[in-house]
Amino acid sequence: MGTRGSRSGSSRPRAVASDPPAWEAFDRAWSELRRALAEPGAVLLVEGENDRRSVQALGIPGRVHLVHHGDRMPEVAERVSRSASRVIVLTDWDAAGGRLARRLADLLRDGRVDVDLEHRRRLGVSLRGELVHVEGLLAWVERRLAETNRTVDEWRREADGAPALPESPGRSSPR
Repeated sequence: MGTRGSRSGSSRPRAVASDPPAWEAFDRAWSELRRALAEPGAVLLVEGENDRRSVQALGIPGRVHLVHHGDRMPEVAERVSRSASRVIVLTDWDAAGGRLARRLADLLRDGRVDVDLEHRRRLGVSLRGELVHVEGLLAWVERRLAETNRTVDEWRREADGAPALPESPGRSSPR
């Protein structure tokens, strides 16, 4: 979700030390997801409340709907399709999450909404098997950012094109 590819002309985000290509791929995929969800009528569909908390803490704008919220899947699909023109499905990156994503896509593809599984795929590829559950995204990002002494808030500000905050006394910048 960095400034890479942004039109603001700001500098590229700092890579994460352990695996810069993996971080850059995730950062790019996350930024693309955020842009897609900022479009009118777009919603994100995740499995449960912990997933919602995690993605919202990482700066996902707009509405995030839950699959596991007491309704059967056909009712979830009906409810979501009434309130959206585009549904981005983000289920876990394991076999069960893949089956659930395909089932939801089948239920949602009735011509009323655009169903997007591509963002789920791109994020899964960028994570390179390091993470399986959406609810773990926040902790994974925090660990990766800690390698460069950055916080999620700093990363989000960079992604939003906001100027960096001045260095705090006693805190050195990773260079």
